[in-house]
Parts: sequence; structure tokens; C-alpha cells
Amino acid sequence: MKGTAPVRVQGPDEPILGRLLREAGLDEPPLWKSRPPETKARMARWKELGKVRNGPVNPDRTEITDVAAATESFKQRALDLGATVVGVARLTPIMVAEGVEISHEFIFGLVVGENYEASLGGAALDRDRIHQHLCARCRDFDRAGPSCPPNGL
Repeated sequence: MKGTAPVRVQGPDEPILGRLLREAGLDEPPLWKSRPPETKARMARWKELGKVRNGPVNPDRTEITDVAAATESFKQRALDLGATVVGVARLTPIMVAEGVEISHEFIFGLVVGENYEASLGGAALDRDRIHQHLCARCRDFDRAGPSCPPNGL
């Protein structure tokens, strides 16, 4: 299967976020600096695991006779390593980077949750300022006229 998904950059290199950060004179969103210790530890662990993610494939293939049991075992391993939610999906071209060709039929998808309430405790939020900023951005993108999210984010 050949991928069709344009690759999007993440973080400060993402065009819209990067522009907003530059306008505010920031190098990263303040929320990123106030992550609780358990989230930082989990992120560090995933970064460490990433170093071996693209390693060599074991040449001694294991025959899987019970796909359902193997799937549950893999999902449990991901949960044990810190994933919050794990699932399996049939792979489609939009899930693969444009121009990349792979032979996989299914993928494991996972989410690592973050305690945003704990993060919000670290960075002070000025709700009125955020509301005004969102309204200005909505007007930038709404050609039909001004629109604004309701106050009380």
C-alpha cells in the first residue's frame, strides 16, 4: 500500500502554532512547561523506547495461531508501557505518509493521556485575553463576517 497523507510537522515548526508563538515572543506554549512529573516521566520513557522502535526485525518469525489472543497480548503490553487507550485498525492509504510504501494490513493505534487539569494548575490562564484572541482569529478565517465562540471558554 502506498501512502497518500501529506506529512504535517508538529510543535513550534507547525506554521500556525509557530506564528502564534513568534507573535507572543515565546519559544513554546506555556502549558508545555507545566506538565506534572508523572507526565514528564511517561514522555521520557516513550522517547527512550523510540530509540529501538526502528531496530532490526527478529528474523525468527513467531507463528501466530490465535490472532485474537495475540492482539490482546500486544494491547496489554502497550498499556503496561504507559498507553492510556490502545486499538487496532485496518490500514488505509491516508494513514501512511505520502510516497511511503508498506505491506502492513493492520495497525495498532495508541494514546498516551495527559492530565490537563494538573497542567492547567501551572500556567495561569487569562480567559478574557484568550477569548479576545480567539475572536480575532475567527474573524481572520471567517469570510462571511465576524463570528466568535461564546464567552466562558
